[in-house]
Amino acid sequence: MSDDIPDPVRTVSVEKAHLLHEQAAFSEDEYENTDNEIEAAYHETHVEYTHERIEQIEGDGLRGIDVRESRDEFKDEFDEYDEECVEGAKLAAKWDTEKQILREYFDEGEDTFEVGEAMNVMGYE
Repeated sequence: MSDDIPDPVRTVSVEKAHLLHEQAAFSEDEYENTDNEIEAAYHETHVEYTHERIEQIEGDGLRGIDVRESRDEFKDEFDEYDEECVEGAKLAAKWDTEKQILREYFDEGEDTFEVGEAMNVMGYE
């Protein structure tokens, strides 16, 4: 494959942002109905961060590469915290939001590999 061929840039369309609105509404309900501080922090952060992403989608759009980089950063930070603390819950909420965006909009689930990673799994170098 030639090095001068650009990678395709995929963005989330405004028309599909309704899926994120539904996810935010679910977390708002969960936030209002929990008495657990850690769960409350998770759902509050999930709502706030999801709304940030919706604004980006409805503004300039959202590129898959940016979401993947952000997801990886949140994962790295999350690994440094105890899962059962407020800060860990907030990072988990952002990490989950990015995973949801990748799954819903970019067809990248937990079992989706990048090209190089897939080649390694298949036994190619």
